[in-house]
Amino acid sequence: MIISKILFATSIIVSIALLFIEIKKRGLSEEKNLYRYTAFLALLMLSVYMFVCFANFSTGSIENVNRENNWGGLLGFNIAFSSFTNLGYFAFFLPFFLLYTGLGFIMKMKNKYFPLIISVIFILLSPMLLGTLFSDVNMSGLYGESSSRFFSEYLGTVGLSVIISFLLFISLLLFSEFSPIMDMLSNAFRRIEKKDEDDEETEPVFEEDFSDENTDDDISEKEPRKRKLKPKKVVVKTGLQPNIDYKHLINDEFKRLFLDSFDDAPNVTLTKDDDEINDNIKILEEKMRSFQVEGRVINVNVGPVITTYEFEPAPGIKVNKITSLSDDLALAMKAKSIRILGHIPGKSAVGIEIPNKNRVIVYLKNLMTEKEFIEYEDPTSIVLGRDTENNPIFAQVSTMPHLLIAGTTGSGKSVCINGIITSILFKAQPEEVRFLMVDPKRIELSIYNGVPHLERPVITDSKEAVSMLKELTLWMDLRYKAFAKLGVRDIVEYNKKSDKKKPYIIVIIDEMADLMMTSQKEIESHIIRLAQMSRAVGIHLILATQRPSVNII
Repeated sequence: MIISKILFATSIIVSIALLFIEIKKRGLSEEKNLYRYTAFLALLMLSVYMFVCFANFSTGSIENVNRENNWGGLLGFNIAFSSFTNLGYFAFFLPFFLLYTGLGFIMKMKNKYFPLIISVIFILLSPMLLGTLFSDVNMSGLYGESSSRFFSEYLGTVGLSVIISFLLFISLLLFSEFSPIMDMLSNAFRRIEKKDEDDEETEPVFEEDFSDENTDDDISEKEPRKRKLKPKKVVVKTGLQPNIDYKHLINDEFKRLFLDSFDDAPNVTLTKDDDEINDNIKILEEKMRSFQVEGRVINVNVGPVITTYEFEPAPGIKVNKITSLSDDLALAMKAKSIRILGHIPGKSAVGIEIPNKNRVIVYLKNLMTEKEFIEYEDPTSIVLGRDTENNPIFAQVSTMPHLLIAGTTGSGKSVCINGIITSILFKAQPEEVRFLMVDPKRIELSIYNGVPHLERPVITDSKEAVSMLKELTLWMDLRYKAFAKLGVRDIVEYNKKSDKKKPYIIVIIDEMADLMMTSQKEIESHIIRLAQMSRAVGIHLILATQRPSVNII
């Protein structure tokens, strides 16, 4: 029968989908118990064997079935015959519930017997419901027909159908752990609630009377007539894109292999729950009203670390009045701190930045595979991260022209430096960009020893650093003389006119404070001279320090 083949195929698809979804959603239990894994493998084997038994079993005329041809043998025929005789078409899903019961032993669940309880409920109630709704014994089986006939005498056919459907629905909620079904129900109730709020929200509309009978003495203030005001819909935006297929964007095989060596970002959903966003909007607007600041949130930009709420104040509200409420809003939002941006350029709104409860890691590979970054021709192009609206931030070291990275321990200085170096290694050939690295700590930059872009091994001694900076100032003077002979102003024009092109030289110094403590006078003079004059000849400094104070810089 066609229906039996459809049900058999459906049961296989559902079982395979369940196996992958549960493993991905829950993960394996941390408790490596031999008994549990043995029980799972036994139920998995039994489930597969039942699929084999059902594969060529005919649910139609049983008398004509050749027992010897069953793929499960004589035992398989008896199992299939008993299952379909007693449970009807629902027997197709027995292997599925056996597999689900087995997963309860190895998945992360509060109770390993919970899937077994749900499976038993479905096996007992589903054939009974089929027997109540249909009079075909092939569909409901002997158990379904007899049990439905027995209970329908006391509860009636309609009453029994309602009760069984309700119990199955509750079991389905428990089976799905409320997530998909409850989300659907909550969204439905939220739409109804929102519609009621829209009906209640009104604004006054005044009518003017232009009749000739009115005089100055008769002029009186008209009562405002209420009309419905359709609220503006809050737009929630996130610029985070899924992993990009960069194979067709890059022709260079080395760059493809370079990107393949990076970890892919997990496919996370950056957008917050609608409930959390709506709650934050409600708290913001109510807190603003309590300080006599009328307005509404019109846009929400969800970022990896913070979420920006665009608050549109009512006419007559001063921006200074809003910016002074940051501490009060942080208290109401239970946030560590809140930043109020003031006026957002191009919009009649004020930006309010609230930290996310769960931060999202920004992966370097996602930034380097952006089409915009790949199409940059400047070999000194670098990736820095993402802004508060999730837009990627790119820059060119050649236009900065120098870079100072400051921050306390653990704030991400080394991550930023490694991102800059990796970006340039990806974009530039060794003859286009050369690196000079100074690492007093000896552990941060030493991993780049052996890179073809490196002019010399990573320097770890302060005396060698002084010698390198002194030599670099001489290179700068020689490049200026070469530029003067060709009559060019910078390295870009020189490389266009000269047959012997000169590479960019990027100097990276980690922990600048440590060098200044040991050889301040020598290093300071060379750094000042390079910072003032080296940009035009293609020499750029990237300095990192914990304290960007006057004593250090």
